[in-house]
Amino acid sequence: MMMMMMMMMMMMMMMMMMMMNDDDDDDDDDDDDDDDDDDDDDDDDDNGGDNVKKRKLRIIKKKKDYKHEKKESKRRRK
Repeated sequence: MMMMMMMMMMMMMMMMMMMMNDDDDDDDDDDDDDDDDDDDDDDDDDNGGDNVKKRKLRIIKKKKDYKHEKKESKRRRK
């Protein structure tokens, strides 16, 4: 039973990763000659890719906004 749960979780994680990775190059559909671009794509994957960087920046911004709101509400209570 535990093995089945682990397998299901792994499958779900892999599917999520595939879906997240699927939307990076939608505008280059006409290009079948991707040999030159392969080296650049590997560099993006090593650094986490643009989507991951943007998501991390959004999370950091939300945390900062939350902390700022928390401080403001404490200040208003006094």
